[in-house]
Formats: sequence, C-alpha cells, structure tokens
Amino acid sequence: MTSDCLSVTHNGKKLEYDGILIKRSTPGPDQFLLSGAGQTVSSTFDVSKGYDMSESGTYSVAVDTYLEYVVGSVKDMNVLGKPGVQTKISHLSSPAELFEVTENNPSRRTLGQTARSLEKEYRFPGNQFSRRMLERKSSFSKEKHVVSERQADNSSTLLGPMVRKGTKAQRKATRDVHQAAYDHIKSSISDLKNNQRRGKTWFGETHIDYAINIFKKMEEILRKDKITYVFGGKYCDNEKYAYTYTDTRKIFLCKNYEKARKLSGFDNKMGILTHELSHALAKTDDKVYGFSACKQLAKSAPRRASRNADNYEYFVETL
Repeated sequence: MTSDCLSVTHNGKKLEYDGILIKRSTPGPDQFLLSGAGQTVSSTFDVSKGYDMSESGTYSVAVDTYLEYVVGSVKDMNVLGKPGVQTKISHLSSPAELFEVTENNPSRRTLGQTARSLEKEYRFPGNQFSRRMLERKSSFSKEKHVVSERQADNSSTLLGPMVRKGTKAQRKATRDVHQAAYDHIKSSISDLKNNQRRGKTWFGETHIDYAINIFKKMEEILRKDKITYVFGGKYCDNEKYAYTYTDTRKIFLCKNYEKARKLSGFDNKMGILTHELSHALAKTDDKVYGFSACKQLAKSAPRRASRNADNYEYFVETL
C-alpha cells in the first residue's frame, strides 16, 4: 500500500487513504511488470494498512487509480531534454467487492495512525511524571511568553526545521531548501491570484482557489510548527525520494533525495520537500507522478489535480 489506488467504503461512507505518502522517482525497468496477452497477474496486500478497517460493518473495495504509461513513444523529449517515454494517463477502475467485518479491532491500525501515535509519544512521553513536568513547565512559561507568542502568530517568520542524521553538509542543505520551499509557497499564493494562466496549467480552470487554500494552510503551519527531517527510514528504497504520513510533522529523506539538485530543474530538493509538506500539512494525495502526467490530470480531472502533490511541486518549481 504505497498509494491511494483504491476506493474503500465502510457502511456506504468513503474512507480516506491513510497510508504511506511518497515522492516517487521516475520508474526504471525493474519497476515495470510485463503482462502478456491473456495473462493474469496478482498480488496480495493488507488493505487495512492504508484504510481504517478497525470497526465492524460492511466494507467495499474497488480499484480507483491512474495508469501513466498506457501509450509510449521514445520519439518525444522529456522535461530534461532527453529522449524518453511520453506518458498518457488513463483512469483504471473495477467493480466493487463487498465483505463483512464482524468485530471491532482497535489494534488494527493504518500506517498513518501508527506514525501519528509514535510522534505523539515522542513529543509527550507516556511516563506520567514526565508528562506532569512538561505540563508544569508549560504553565510557568505561558504567561511569560504570551506577548512573544502573540507576536509570532502575527509574524511571517519561518520556524526552522530539525534535521536528524545525515552529514553536516546534508543537514545544512536541507535547512536551506526548507527555507526556499517556504519562500516559494508564499510566492505561490500571490502568483495563483495574479497569474490565472499558470494556475490553470497545473490545477485546471475550476480549482485554483482550492490550490491557494492548500498553499495558505502550508504557510500557516510552517510558521508555527517545527518540521523534522530524518535521513533514512525503513520504507526508503530505490524508488523513493522521500515519504511521510498525513497530519504528521516528520518527513523521511531517502537516497534519491540526497542525489537531487538543490533548486534547479525538476524534482529538485526544494520541490521534493514541497511535495511531502503538502502531504503532511494539507492532506494532498498521489494520483499521478511526473511533469507530463500532472499537466494531463489538470486538463482531464482538475479536482484530482488540486489534490495531487506533484502538481504543487511542479508549480513551485516553475515559478
């Protein structure tokens, strides 16, 4: 479960995807599966890792995703000016399958629920004495800092990130591109208001206001909440630049992120952080990846484009 590729309902209500949210690299040959004519391929995975299925009731599951490499041509040039496969996205769906869950199971958690729980424990240890000391310290300092906190709320100053692991140079570069991402997010708000043409390219004609609100939410949270970047993570592999979870403040950076350029070109470090911040702070999704596919999505399904993380990344990278 590495993307929101399904439509899952519980007693008729659609469930939100709550699994791992990744910034994926351009797929290599080892990431394609060749299916011959008439051949059937299958895979088994745990749906409850991406959708909350802890309560009893009637569930339905159906495929709801996009195929990006339906028609390919090596004659076209990719965004880097090199021969490459030109994507042509196509929506893929299936009939729904119904099944019953007969017992509540609170211990059945999505990956997102697990990540948020661990993050909460890290911020507020379960030890009652530690918790009381934190609350006492907060109470003593509340009055002392009330003026400065009010000033901070009205300020546009970015709250600096925490960067864990990695080399000294990698940590400094990440702090630099975090600042750049914040600056670009702020600029995107005014640019979307003043440049409807660019907005339509990435978010379609009907969802520019929605995109503005996403950028506003990201800016607001970045001013008041500390973001933690961690080099490495158990889900890092050759496919990923980075990954995170909805409603968290921690982003895991993989080897491909380390190799990316800081600010120039597409899929740079600043853009990768913007992509993941949109997931963690504003609940964007991963419908499609890639420059060409994102433009096509804005034309064919603007509502989905306005919720697609790569569309926000490429918007800031083309400012």
